[in-house]
Amino acid sequence: MILQTPEQQLKKARVDFRIDEFRRLIKQKGMRLDWVQTINCPCTNQTSTDFSLDLTGVSDINADASGNNVSCPVCQGKGLVSHSRQEILAIVADSSKEEGVSKKGLHYTGKVKITLEPEHLPSWGDKFILKDSVVVQREIVTMPSGDTVTLTYPVVNRLLNLQNGSTEVGILYIQQSDLSGLGIDSATIPEHTILPDGSIQFTNELTKPQAGTKISISYYTNPVYVVTEFPHTFRDTFLLENNVQSFSNMPVQIFAKQEV
Repeated sequence: MILQTPEQQLKKARVDFRIDEFRRLIKQKGMRLDWVQTINCPCTNQTSTDFSLDLTGVSDINADASGNNVSCPVCQGKGLVSHSRQEILAIVADSSKEEGVSKKGLHYTGKVKITLEPEHLPSWGDKFILKDSVVVQREIVTMPSGDTVTLTYPVVNRLLNLQNGSTEVGILYIQQSDLSGLGIDSATIPEHTILPDGSIQFTNELTKPQAGTKISISYYTNPVYVVTEFPHTFRDTFLLENNVQSFSNMPVQIFAKQEV
């Protein structure tokens, strides 16, 4: 049996999404982000595709539990290759961060919602770097033999309006240790400068941390988010313009987790 529904008036009381207005909003209020796309590295061992699952130990194909090849010179065992980095504008909202302490130490989870123009369709694992916002990052590194330390993320100088005037601050504190790994009492941050690539160069041989010792550093950096969720697999619709109805791609929305 063929069941046909009644014809409807398509122009009366019609509500269409105004995509041009949304593009204008992004150009006016959007934040600058670097979008880094990713692709699976060819070195990655395929896993099961049965029932749309991604599992090892299933007999549909030969799967290796190790997954990625740690000897790969391209991905270094991560399984993903970054490509096509570009600056875009997007609406960034609902940023949050939760911190906690467990037996393994301090841990935190940061997340954010990002809305993009239809042409900027990311994939799982893509990265977004906020270029005008900063967060506090903390990490422990071993002092090399030279005078320069490269951290996980580039140090960003933040312009602060302080009592003595506008001041650029990148490093909040540095806690040094001795060769045995125990902390050393110190009241000042070793003299340093932030290089263009975001690394730290210690400029005073007398106060520079000793090679081979561990140093704990608290610093400003641009937050990096990794795409983890799509609240809408796709969000497209039909629009009416000049009495012509056509299929149109809608803005893209994703949730991303802060990389640590």
